[in-house]
Order: sequence, then C-alpha cells, then structure tokens
Amino acid sequence: MLPVGTERKKKSGWWLFSTGFFLLLVGVFFLTVSPSADEGLEWEAQEQGFWEFHTHDLRFWHKDADKYCRQLTKGGHYDWRLPTVEELKELLQLSARHRRSRAGVERAIYWTATPYGEEGRRFWAVSFLSEQAAAMEEHNYNSVVCVRGGTH
Repeated sequence: MLPVGTERKKKSGWWLFSTGFFLLLVGVFFLTVSPSADEGLEWEAQEQGFWEFHTHDLRFWHKDADKYCRQLTKGGHYDWRLPTVEELKELLQLSARHRRSRAGVERAIYWTATPYGEEGRRFWAVSFLSEQAAAMEEHNYNSVVCVRGGTH
C-alpha cells in the first residue's frame, strides 16, 4: 500500500519499447562475435542483421571460402580464417542450440582449412547434417564460417 499523497507512476509504452530495443541491440552486439573459452577461439557468429545475410545460405568453392574469411573485418579484426577440421569437429560435440549461439552454424556442410592428402585439390569439410567429416573436391559448393585465434 502506498502512503497517502503518493501515486504510482506507470511506465509509458514508449519507455518500455525503447528499453527493450536497447537491450536487443546490446545483445546482438555481444553475440556478433562469440568468444570460445575452450580454445581461445572467436567464431564469426552468423546472426542476421537487417542488411546482412547468412553465409550458410550461400555456397562457396573452397578458394572463395578461404578468401571470404581472409577479407573479413568483422568486430574490427582482420585475422579471420577458415577453421581447421579439428576446430569444427569440436562444435559437433555441442547441442545444435549451442552451436548456433557460439558459431552461428546451421544444418549445412562447412569448409575447413585442412587439406586432404598432398595434392591440394581436396579439403576436409564438416557436415552439420550427418555430423561427420569428409574430404571434398575444392570445386564443391559448401558453406563457410570463419574463426580467429586458437592454434591453427
């Protein structure tokens, strides 16, 4: 019960909306680049902003996937790269929800930087559909997610 002469002020709808919008923006900012405490890795989260696209919706040849990561400047960093097959396999150990929150990976096949064999025409790819890794020809179209840091 309120003391006599005081009244409870209602928060306007605009205040609630603007506060919620601010918290949403802060959340998106901190999720854009997701650090991994396990290996010191930072994954390029594939959060879809208003003008951005999900890279798992696009398919790249291996050389173009590698080029995409090397030219990425997300979060003010310029040292992005394709992950190794071991780094992507570690994501397979996580639940699908945790994979999406950490690295933004969806049910697709992703390129790695790890070559298969010595000829340099095949590279390991990790499938988040079948949860397996396989060697693929460099001219296959697969998805890409980039990483920085760690021991590659």
